[in-house]
Amino acid sequence: MTQEKTIEKAIDKLKDKTIGYAFLHFWVDFCCALFVCGIAGGKVELYRCFLVYNFCAFALQMPVGLLADRFDNSEKSAYLGCIVTAGAGLLSVIFSTILSEGEAGIHTGGALLLVLLAGVGNCLFHVGAGKEVLEENKERLSPLGIFVAPGAVGIFLGPRLAETNPLFLMIIYGLLLAAGLYLLWNLKIQSKEEKSRGAKCGKTDEKGAVAVQKQWILPALFCLFLVVVLRSYMGLVSDFPFQRLPGGSLLLLLALVLGKVAGGLLADKIGTGKTIVFSMCAASIGFFLPEISLFGLLGVFFFHMSMPITLYLAAAILHEYKGFSFGLLTFAIFVGFLPVYFGYGQGGRLFPVVVSLISLILLCAGWFLGQKSLGQKNFGRKELGQNGLGNTEQRKSNKNPFQGGV
Repeated sequence: MTQEKTIEKAIDKLKDKTIGYAFLHFWVDFCCALFVCGIAGGKVELYRCFLVYNFCAFALQMPVGLLADRFDNSEKSAYLGCIVTAGAGLLSVIFSTILSEGEAGIHTGGALLLVLLAGVGNCLFHVGAGKEVLEENKERLSPLGIFVAPGAVGIFLGPRLAETNPLFLMIIYGLLLAAGLYLLWNLKIQSKEEKSRGAKCGKTDEKGAVAVQKQWILPALFCLFLVVVLRSYMGLVSDFPFQRLPGGSLLLLLALVLGKVAGGLLADKIGTGKTIVFSMCAASIGFFLPEISLFGLLGVFFFHMSMPITLYLAAAILHEYKGFSFGLLTFAIFVGFLPVYFGYGQGGRLFPVVVSLISLILLCAGWFLGQKSLGQKNFGRKELGQNGLGNTEQRKSNKNPFQGGV
């Protein structure tokens, strides 16, 4: 009976928090992609806007994550991010309605201002919501995959709707804004109820629960950082044959989204270490035969299974600084974007294969060094959550919680 209640409680949490933040993730990324591509007048301006937006949305997450950890205000950060993004959207409607293309100076300045606002809103939301999802699902990787996946859908749809009739866009934006505000209200109510219950039950002191070996932290994080840099860079330079087929872009999106979700689910089922080896080896095989559409799609699917794993491992290593760990890896996305932005992006037929194999080595190294940093023999699955992200009672227990391996 107790087990049934525990499962029921876990499902409720997943439904209320993870799904809510996942929808908001779609909404924020969709709006930002729509604004950046829709309000920029020409190619030169769009070129500038991409740099400003990516810097604000990704690079700033690292310092914002530190602030969220310092003041423990991840929830407020997520709310503020949605509000700033909504404000950027309302201003973009005003700018696009009032200003004409002839007012180039005003248009350029206004575009950069809106892009900056959209980027800051995106940054605040990702740090806050990412940290909330990490803290609410301490023993599972699957919620992370569910949270990050819808963002890709938003980025896919935003630019494609940027040239649509403004009235139609306003209707879509209004509906999404209403749904987002409703979700924010529900999440806020739920959070207040949880805090109220927590105050009645009392808090457990977690200080000193994990015996951290600091000399292994930086090498482990560096490995995970490089994995994300490579993933970001490869996503921008790779051009698979199936993308040129009718509906190829949609197939790429599905492979990417489902891969992120599947990565968390599989890691929960068989363990983090096994998932790393299986997914990266399978990705390299798929990428080796990109001319066959199925193999190319499977390569993308398996390669992106690593996304929830990198986020989770970094948060486990920096268990007291989850906001910073999230921001650190999003900064890696910005680093991977820079060479392509400045015209140095080059790929090749076998480049994805090489990246998959290098990522395999780096992920295994990050996973191994991560377990050393926490002084654990096995590092992954829900055992990782018990020793890296949560479950204070088991961490303080003298018994070894890692019986049975990963």
